[in-house]
Amino acid sequence: MLIMNLMIYSKLLLSGLIVFSEVIFATDYYVDSVKGKDSNSGTSEKEAWQSLLKVNSMKYNPGDKILFCRGGIWTGELTITSSGNESQPIIYTAYGKGQNPVIQNPEVNRATAIQVNADWIVVENFLVREAHAAGINIDKGAEYNVIRNNEATKVGIGIAVRGSHNLV
Repeated sequence: MLIMNLMIYSKLLLSGLIVFSEVIFATDYYVDSVKGKDSNSGTSEKEAWQSLLKVNSMKYNPGDKILFCRGGIWTGELTITSSGNESQPIIYTAYGKGQNPVIQNPEVNRATAIQVNADWIVVENFLVREAHAAGINIDKGAEYNVIRNNEATKVGIGIAVRGSHNLV
């Protein structure tokens, strides 16, 4: 009985450490179109990345936040491919003071500004504009995403949802 209780306690302790480690290792990444550099670590405002190319090239973990500087403008597509989970979505949002960050993708046929190809994502506080197809596109197979407090202008469709179980 004592051995069985120790085994159960060990499993519970290990489970708690695994959950706790997921929370500890969630990282905030900063992106600044003016003051950032893609060679930076991205893990503080002073070490912010600059481009969508850098943001798109990274793999993120559940609980991570990708924070775009308010007042910044990025041209191209923000492509989201890493998934969060039910208790720890990956959050794309704004930081700082001023206008919401702008993602634009002008003069590209069938373009989107933000493309979501993942599950358990939150996209909030962006201005998406000048995207032929959609400002934000949740692709088929992308589920359990939340799109909130965004503005879309000069886009084909503001928010296109092809996946299931998404909240807009």
